[in-house]
Amino acid sequence: MLSVIVLLHGAAVFGSLLSRWPVGRAVRAWTEPWEKVLGVHQNWPMFAYAPRQTTWVELIGHREDGTQVPIPLLPGELEPGWFMTGYVRAGKLQRNAEPERRERLRMALVRWSCRHQVAQGDPVRRVSVIGAERQTPAPGTYQLPRSDWPVNREDLGRWNCPKR
Repeated sequence: MLSVIVLLHGAAVFGSLLSRWPVGRAVRAWTEPWEKVLGVHQNWPMFAYAPRQTTWVELIGHREDGTQVPIPLLPGELEPGWFMTGYVRAGKLQRNAEPERRERLRMALVRWSCRHQVAQGDPVRRVSVIGAERQTPAPGTYQLPRSDWPVNREDLGRWNCPKR
């Protein structure tokens, strides 16, 4: 009995792998009832699609003399192939700050950035919040290294730091 189950399952896998060719479609027609009864059918969307873009938020401080300084409080863009294995609060804060309706959260980020820069001994007069996005090309279509893919930046607002 076990041999029959293994044979049917192997035929289902074979039919699934070759479903674009006539022989695979013929095998698939024969094994489809088996797959439905046991629930062994599989499709890639059950694992989630590859993300089509990477988004992050950048904080840029503006000093009194007009120079700009990046404020590295948020994680920024994730490295390629990297994933979060644990909860990173700053990453969640960054993702939540981007939507248009979250202006108050961005204002709180600016106040936090101002306090951070004062504590670092490099106070800034104003902070810009920039939303950045890197589009992911369709699989198999990209030839450039990821660092050369274009990044779209959008000014999400700029606020003055509180007076000291």
